Amino acid sequence: MTEICVSCEVGTAHEIVNDREVIVNGKSFPLAGDRHMRCDTCHEEYYTDDQSREASRKVADVRRRDEGLLTGAEIQRVRQSLCLSQAQLESALGVSAKTLVRWELGTAVQSKAMDDVFRLIALDPDNLRLLVRVRQATLTSIVEQKLSPQDDIQVGELKQAVYAGLERANVALPLDAITCSVVEAIITHKRERLERSVTALGAAS
Repeated sequence: MTEICVSCEVGTAHEIVNDREVIVNGKSFPLAGDRHMRCDTCHEEYYTDDQSREASRKVADVRRRDEGLLTGAEIQRVRQSLCLSQAQLESALGVSAKTLVRWELGTAVQSKAMDDVFRLIALDPDNLRLLVRVRQATLTSIVEQKLSPQDDIQVGELKQAVYAGLERANVALPLDAITCSVVEAIITHKRERLERSVTALGAAS
């Protein structure tokens, strides 16, 4: 494999394969067959996109072995045993989009806590159902906790503000009906935005 060097843009870069040491969890490990490019002119060494992904997978494999975590292929088998797509299992686990894709490809490494979740699901698929129920119950509790009781006061203040604004605008329709509709729309939007925020926080943790 050869290409024009991306560094000097003059020389020809050739693919070389050698072994190198990587530091994982503060420990040094051998990384065999590391593929990268070296320029004949400027002698710069760099990775192509494909080589970088391959190197990332190898480093992730080293880390998994060191920490005793499931491999990407093992995670994939757990998911396939549930007959779920990657997006469906991501939603059930509460992780962000494409996270499971990276775990299965081996370009990213799951946490020890998430690894334990996969092992529990592999032991009994009902554990996934339990996890989903717990997440939903927790989300509902958090949302209700955030919206009450101070929200009742805010709704009253909001209705007064909307009512006054509509009255100043000389709206011909019944003000009470309009005010309630506007307030309901605002509160619905607020709840949905809060739920999205809580979901995002849960996925990031």
